[in-house]
Amino acid sequence: MTRTYARNLPRGIQVVQWKNADGMKSIRFRVRIVRKDYKADRYFDSQDEAIEFLATAKSRTGRAELAKKEEQQSRAKLALRAFQMSPTLTFYLDAYSAKYGQAPEGATAVQKRNAKSLEYQLKSIKATEVPNRAAYPVETGTMRTLLTFPKKQFGQFKIEEIDAKTASDFIDERLKSVSPASVQRQVNILQSFFNKLRFIDPEADAKLSENPFQKADKSRLKGANKKRDVRLEDFGEQAEEKLLAELSKCQNPQMGQIVALTLATGMRRSEVLFLEWERVRLSQNHLVLDVTKTTPRRVYLTDEAKAVLEAIKPSGTPSGRLFAYTLEGFSTNWQRVVVRAKLQGFRFHDLRREFISRLVEMLASPSALAVSETMGLTDVRHVQKQYLEPEQTRRIFRGGVKTETDLMKVVGHTTAQTTKRYTSIRKR
Repeated sequence: MTRTYARNLPRGIQVVQWKNADGMKSIRFRVRIVRKDYKADRYFDSQDEAIEFLATAKSRTGRAELAKKEEQQSRAKLALRAFQMSPTLTFYLDAYSAKYGQAPEGATAVQKRNAKSLEYQLKSIKATEVPNRAAYPVETGTMRTLLTFPKKQFGQFKIEEIDAKTASDFIDERLKSVSPASVQRQVNILQSFFNKLRFIDPEADAKLSENPFQKADKSRLKGANKKRDVRLEDFGEQAEEKLLAELSKCQNPQMGQIVALTLATGMRRSEVLFLEWERVRLSQNHLVLDVTKTTPRRVYLTDEAKAVLEAIKPSGTPSGRLFAYTLEGFSTNWQRVVVRAKLQGFRFHDLRREFISRLVEMLASPSALAVSETMGLTDVRHVQKQYLEPEQTRRIFRGGVKTETDLMKVVGHTTAQTTKRYTSIRKR
């Protein structure tokens, strides 16, 4: 493409042939000024730009404006270069994982699992496609609302590009493919990451005025960690029989033994899988748990639990464990069993809930403190809300409403005053 231009250009402007990066030739306009008080040698794409620059450079005020403009452009170029050379979020997330997420030397299986889980979560976080608001620097007005921002992987964002709006975009994008509970876990990881960024790179942390994930819109995550009131009976009258029947078909009898021991003791998955024979005290009716989620504790062995343990043959593992399964291997087989038994949605951890609920049913006046100490739970209020209150409600449904307290639970009233207001209306 050949540009047209006036033949009679002002003195000081020269037309030059220019070879572009693509090999095509074009013309440019060179302005070269050599004076004692000012020197310049600039190229312009249009003659109007060249003429304007030459005219501005003739006065002292104009030269001052040009110098100021050049300084601003220089600073902008330096800032752009620094931005382009700065590491992406992936670099800092990897540093975070190396500093805080690695399993220590001699780590337990649970610690190794947690490290691997963090690695998986970070991989998912980095790969999430998020709208890049920085692509269009429009801050306000109708234009902003009409724009469709291009997307890029979250791991490719620069630290200074991530604000509360971008964090909110991340949440919205994740909710398109996973549950609110899964998104909440990743948000927790990112909040922790930005809180600890100052320990990884203080200069990168200084680019942020606040933790973007603390200020993000998390309204759509409300209820993500709501209590799970699930019993085997919720999956049908024959749910337990179906589960046990499918477990009996497994080639490895340890699958059924692990489930049976969990139902008889209420131990967590990791506690059962990594239980060692030296921790079992059959003659004393208990076993000792060292590898736990909270604090070490003793687990009482019922006759049912003792019968399960007596039927287990030593696996011959070097560590002296009862079972040879890894966490990943057992989880894979568990999902297959649940699908075959047509109990989709039933989790292994629900077996622990089943045991605790049955324990509560056995007691005439169950105490949240006693249950929490027995099960190694540190939050008494959690036990009250998660186990005792749901079981009280179930008892009412089975036996019928007999008291005002029963009525409050059935209709969902939180105070007796509300219930009395309805009964007073009925009497009128």
